[in-house]
Order: sequence, then structure tokens, then C-alpha cells
Amino acid sequence: MVKNKMKGEFDMGEFDMLFGDSNLTLRWPNKTQQIFDVATTGFAIRLTDVATGKVYQAINNEVAYLKYT
Repeated sequence: MVKNKMKGEFDMGEFDMLFGDSNLTLRWPNKTQQIFDVATTGFAIRLTDVATGKVYQAINNEVAYLKYT
């Protein structure tokens, strides 16, 4: 948000991340939250928004340079 918006266009504050056995709850500074089902395979991490079903691929197997970091 800081990179893409001007001062005053986003809420300042903390982002809370609560990890469950197979889910992740993000709490935004404006007190809303988003819950994701989390799945992993190898280096792949996939987050699925519980409310909308939208899938986010965080890291995938094509990121071969991870072994060098």
C-alpha cells in the first residue's frame, strides 16, 4: 500500500498474521480480516481466500534461486 498509494490513502497500523494448522488469518490496520486456506507442495505455497475462493500463489517451484539464498 505504501508503494502504490499516496500519503493519507491507506490506513497506518499493524498487520496481524495468525497461523492455524492449515489456515492464515490476516488482520488489516482498519480492523477487517481475511482468512486463507494454506496448501504447500515442495516450494509452492498457495493461499485460497475462504470468502471468495480466489487463489494466490506465493512461491512456486520456478523460483530455483531460493537454494542459493
